[in-house]
Amino acid sequence: MNGLFNGYVICVHPSFKSGELSAKGDPFGGYTGGEQEMLSYLKRNPALANKAAGAAVTFARDNPDVALQVASVAAQPAAGAAHGAAGGAGEANPWAH
Repeated sequence: MNGLFNGYVICVHPSFKSGELSAKGDPFGGYTGGEQEMLSYLKRNPALANKAAGAAVTFARDNPDVALQVASVAAQPAAGAAHGAAGGAGEANPWAH
């Protein structure tokens, strides 16, 4: 059933008809990470960025142990962060309590 639906979409979807998308193409080709989207949004909304920063500072002040854990994880090399994102580092995740 899923195959029939996919075939139908490929036949009638405007992006497939125009050639913009291909059945053999990379489905993540147009994907952008959430980090870039959030950064762009905050640049367009500086008041919201200031409010978020203030909330983060207040949280860090009220929860210094968690703030230290977050800072230590953030200071690790990118390879360690990618490993944690894959779900393999429970103790490295300060939010896993």
